[in-house]
Parts: sequence; structure tokens; C-alpha cells
Amino acid sequence: MSLLKLPNEILFLIANFSEYSWNISALSQTNRYLHSLLNGYAYQHNVRYLGSSLLKWAVEHDSEIVVARMLDAGAPARMPDPKNDYDPIEIAALNGQTAIIRLVVERNLVSADHSYHLMLLAAVHGHETVVKLLRMLAMSNSPTQPYSDFAMVRHGRKLNVTKIFTETWGRFLLPSDISFMWSEELRLEARRGRLESVRELLRLGANPNKAGPYDHEPTALTVAANAGHMEIVRYLLEFGVDTADALERSRENPIYLAISKGHMEIARLLFQHSGLGTSTPDTDDKRAFTLCLAAGCGLESHVRQLLSYGPLDEQYLFKFPFVTPGFRGPLEAAARNGHTEIAAQLLNERRVNPRREYPLLHAAQKGHEHIVKLLLDHGADHDDDYCLDRASLYEAVEHEDVFRLLVNRGVDLTDTMYDEDGEPVTIMSLVIRRGKIALVELLLNNGVEMEEPDDNDLLRWAIEGGPAMLRYLLTRGLLTFPSTPSERQAAVMSAIRDSLTGSLDVLLDQGFNMPEAYHNLLDHFFEPCSIETLDILLKHGMDLNKKDRDGYTALLHTVQEPVLHHVKYFLERGADPIIAGTDGKTSLLHAVDKLGAADFRLMLQSTNTHSVPRNKLHQEISRCLAAAVERQDWDKVRMLERFRVKIDMLAN
Repeated sequence: MSLLKLPNEILFLIANFSEYSWNISALSQTNRYLHSLLNGYAYQHNVRYLGSSLLKWAVEHDSEIVVARMLDAGAPARMPDPKNDYDPIEIAALNGQTAIIRLVVERNLVSADHSYHLMLLAAVHGHETVVKLLRMLAMSNSPTQPYSDFAMVRHGRKLNVTKIFTETWGRFLLPSDISFMWSEELRLEARRGRLESVRELLRLGANPNKAGPYDHEPTALTVAANAGHMEIVRYLLEFGVDTADALERSRENPIYLAISKGHMEIARLLFQHSGLGTSTPDTDDKRAFTLCLAAGCGLESHVRQLLSYGPLDEQYLFKFPFVTPGFRGPLEAAARNGHTEIAAQLLNERRVNPRREYPLLHAAQKGHEHIVKLLLDHGADHDDDYCLDRASLYEAVEHEDVFRLLVNRGVDLTDTMYDEDGEPVTIMSLVIRRGKIALVELLLNNGVEMEEPDDNDLLRWAIEGGPAMLRYLLTRGLLTFPSTPSERQAAVMSAIRDSLTGSLDVLLDQGFNMPEAYHNLLDHFFEPCSIETLDILLKHGMDLNKKDRDGYTALLHTVQEPVLHHVKYFLERGADPIIAGTDGKTSLLHAVDKLGAADFRLMLQSTNTHSVPRNKLHQEISRCLAAAVERQDWDKVRMLERFRVKIDMLAN
């Protein structure tokens, strides 16, 4: 008998017999008559028996139509959650879903108190349209904690939202609080480089000279100079901002910060605008201060003029409170920033005592070959306090020309430095670890012998140096691989742990074995392997579905973490979600709790229905369904039901 010939009462009994509202929805889509009869009933069924769960689903999927039908079916706009999570309308405000918020407002389902709460949630996430929509409704509400509410609004980092709150509820704050708030906004926008927002904030009355709640906090000018935003620095100067910080010996000096970050154009602009370039220093203290900044900026004429006044006492020259290395004095500032002419001028005129400065160290670190040569020509290699030649050599490893220059000038190649942990580091070990084959050749040609360290340190350095270094040392006969399995496996583990994929590939090509129980690489003893490392392991025969010594497969480990990009990676390469761990739980079952809907769908699609008997697969799907129902995760319930139908269809 056709369904259309059944009485409506029977059709409603059939619908009521259905366990889930989407089953009723599927029945209603059979034809137009059933749709008109049962579609609304499906939403009512969800409200009565499933706690209006479809309303939450509709908000998560931004479906205004389903939200409207659920409200028509009697779903409450506010649903207290036993876990103290946000209710669906609050989630819509958090996500900036304007259409859904407009729907509940037009239906008068939001009170004034609740509308203010929704506004705060939207403001924290910077959703301007939602804030505007709720503003009129919430205007009658007075904030109980105005200052903390405004702090939450500012957290949203949306200037227009902050303006709405200030215009509407600013009367609940003191004028000084508002002024301070705009000044804080100004600093934030200056750091982000938003020129239009800076202009607007200054128009609103933000004080560009107010540093913040504490005296040591930087001004907007200092923040912009440190971040390298030239347009904002220029605009603030044109606006008339106070440049007093540029005249002080402090860590907040904007000229110093711009120099230390390499923003030379900004540093020069501030130097000129602050009057340092035109005024004559009236004390040795000010002259030393100005000389150091001018040398850092690369202003040759100013350096020459300041030197013409005579030598400077060290007590003025080296009392900068700067914490960044490379700014102890003018020679170091010039060397670090590559100002060759100024460095030559300072050295030739000998008006500055270079003691307590380390220009060679910083010039070598930055790779300024001409300055390094200049310093060496002035005797830098004969004065330990002046040059720190050992450290300079170590700093020059990344700059081959500078390194060769230091070696050719006779810098000590046998001395040992110490790292942060107090461990000895030789120059040979350093160039090997950095993968500098040409520098290894240079050192060998200059009589530096290849070391014979214990515990296979040479192999470890070569692994860190990369595949080219490994092959070079092997070809030259300078490196011998260990013979014991434990040492060879330790080398492989070291390459895996440090994600040195090129070296790992070389080791495995050279006959090193995969580490035993290698899937433990994915547990809590190590950070998860990189995709590149996993590619190498798979290339050399790693079995994704093999269990480690704890009874886990790679997929089980990553689902439990979860490391989502690894989950997708393993599934695409044939990992089986139905293999159970020692606790009897499969990756698929863990995925119900651990993964989102999209990743769970991929897990189902990757399940090989022929890998296990059909009754066992049915049993596993039933376990997953029970877990999904308990969590009220209806997306996964629907997926599992469809998957079960697919299994039955394939079996038939």
C-alpha cells in the first residue's frame, strides 16, 4: 500500500516511532504531501525528545532557516548547559552570526540584560555588525562593572566596537579612564601599523605622549619606531608628539630601538626631528650620548662634528643602560650596523677610546667584511679586550668571506669556546654542525686536525650538519660509522628526534635499521614526527598498522593526542582505523570523542569494510554510535548510521 493512502494518524505514528528527527526529515522528503505534513513535526520531535539539539547544530552550521524552524517548533532561545558551555545564541554572538542574532531580536526573544551580555561576547571577538544590532536593545542596561566590561571590549581589538561602547556607556567611566583607554588603543594600533586607526584615535583625543599606567611603558612613538612603521612615526611627528624620549638615556629611547631593529630611516628621521643633529651639546655627557646615536644611524657629518670637540671621558661614553649587545659605544654601534666610513673615522682620529667595546665581534657576526678588515688593520687581532678574536671567529661561521679573512690573519684556531650549557665547543665541531663543507676544508688546510671525540660525537655533529656533510666526511674517510646496533639505532633516533630528514635518509640508505618499536616516536616521549620525517620512514618500510611495544598503532597515538594533520596523513597512506589497542578501543572509537566532524568523516571514509568480518564491523559501529549518542554529537550519529547502511548495501 502506498504511504499516501495511509491516514495521517498512522503517518504520525510512523514518524513518532522514528528514533531521530532526521529520520522523520528523510521520510518527509519522499514527496510534497509528506513534506507538508511531517517536516514541521520533525522539528517538534527534536524539541520534545532530543533537547532541541538541532538548534545548536543549526548555529554551528550557520543555518538561519533551521534556527527559524526550531524556534517555530518551540525551541527555547536560551538553553542552560549542564557543562556551563555557551548556549546556541551566545555561540552565534561569539561567531558574529548576524542573521541569527537578528532573527532572535526580531522575535523579541532577547531581554535587555541578555542583549548586553551578547554584545560583550560579540565585542570580545570584534564582531561590529552584531554589536550594532544589539546596541539599541541593550542601551537601557547599565554595566555593573563598567571598567572591566570596557577592558573586555578592548580585548576584541576592533576600534569601531570600542567607539560604540564609549559613545553609549562612556558616562559610566571617568574622563581620565576614557583618556587612558584611548591612549592604550593608540599604542596597540601603532604597534600593528594601522595608520587610519592612529589618526582616528588622535581625533578622539588620545594622548600620544601618555606612556601607560607605568612610567617605564613606551609611548606610541616608541612603539611605532620599534615596530618599523615609518608612516606612523612620520604622522606622529607631524602631529606634534613629544620627542623627549629620544633625548634620554633609556631602554625606551625610540632612536636606539629603531637602530637595534635595523630601521635606519626611522632612526635618522627621529634623530633629525628631535634636534640632536642641529643643537650643540653643552656637556660631555650629552655629546657622548649624541655621538653614539649618530654613529649607529650612520650620520658621518654629525660624528665628525662631535669628534671635533675633543676626546671623551669613558664615564660618559659607556653609561648607556641598553640591554641589547652591540651598543656599548660609538665604534661598536658603527661596526654592528655596517657604517664603514664612521668606523674608519673613529679609528683614524683616535678621539674615542675603544676599550670595553667589541666591534670586531659584532662586525663578524653581521658579516661586514670591510669593517672586519679595517679593524684588523688597526690591530684588533693583538688586543683581547678590543677584539675578542676567538669569539669573532665563531660568530663568523655563517659568513664565509669574513671567516676566511680571520683565518688568514692568524686567529687562534685551536682554542675552545663554551656553549650555554657550559659544554666545550671547538671551531671544527661548529663548522661541521652548521654544514659548512668549505670551512671544514679551510680548517684542514690550516692544520686543524679532525677530532676523535667519544660516544660518536663526530657522527652526531655530521647528522646535524646535513646529508651533504655526512657524504663529504664519508667520502674523505674522515668519518666511520659505528658497528654496534645500539649506537647505529641511537644515530637514527637522533635524526628523527631533531627532524633532520636529509641525514635520516642518508643513514637508512647506508644500512642503518629502523628503530625498534618505532611508533613510540609518536607517543609522549617525543614531539610528534614531522611529515617530512614520516615520509622518509615510510620510504624505508615503516608499517603504519604495526603495533608498538605498548600495543598502539601510529593512528591510535595521533587520534588520542590528537595531532590532526598526522591523522589525515596516516589515513591517506592506508592506516586502518579498526585496529584496537591494548584497551580494546579502536582509533574510530577514540575519534568519536577526539575529532571534529570533518576529520571523523575522513576516518569513516578511510575504513576498509573488507578488512574485518561484517559482524565485527557492525559491533564496532554500534559502539561508536552509543558513544556519539552519549555525547549528543548528532553529526557523528548521522554519519555512523549512513555508514552502517552502506555496509549492509555492500554486503547484499
